[in-house]
Amino acid sequence: MKLIFVAGIEDSGKDAILDMVLTGSKHRLPPFDYVRFDDVFFNKEKSISPRFGHRALAESMDFSGNAGQITKAREQICKKLDSKLKEKSNVDKFIIVNGYFIINTLHGYVPVVSEQFFSSFKPGMIVLMEAEDSDKSRHMLKRGPEYPESVRIQQEINRNYASLYTSATDAVLRIIKVRHGDIKSAIRELREALFFAMK
Repeated sequence: MKLIFVAGIEDSGKDAILDMVLTGSKHRLPPFDYVRFDDVFFNKEKSISPRFGHRALAESMDFSGNAGQITKAREQICKKLDSKLKEKSNVDKFIIVNGYFIINTLHGYVPVVSEQFFSSFKPGMIVLMEAEDSDKSRHMLKRGPEYPESVRIQQEINRNYASLYTSATDAVLRIIKVRHGDIKSAIRELREALFFAMK
């Protein structure tokens, strides 16, 4: 099994961009399985939009209690993901995982997957998609004045986790900036990253 992990905040448009790349390139890429965190954590029948996966996950788990309950919920998440990936493990196939490093809860940021997960599955590449911070993107996304700081903090945490997991696994780290009004560049960069990782 050769794993590629794609992460990023929701406002980066990660889900839509990755879906477009995989749909448009599936006949030119080597055989692969596609695993989305949202499909693993939620039943597909539930009407939860993938765009709001982080928020839906935070709301669906009991994060209203103490730190012990948060740890227990996180362990359950990791077990589900571990089981799903082992189900799909096939040495002749790549697995592209559409996920996230952290979720933002009422009590703070909670890591979703652990270093042990990355050490076990050893991705060959980690792709981190980041939203551009600009007045235009903030206006288009109907975000308030706190938006730039919130995005900056979450993307900084994501970079820290991406660097940690890259070091632990010898993976290649690719950071793709998604600029408002220039989604084609992000699609091209992600396609190039996947072709490189899947050679």
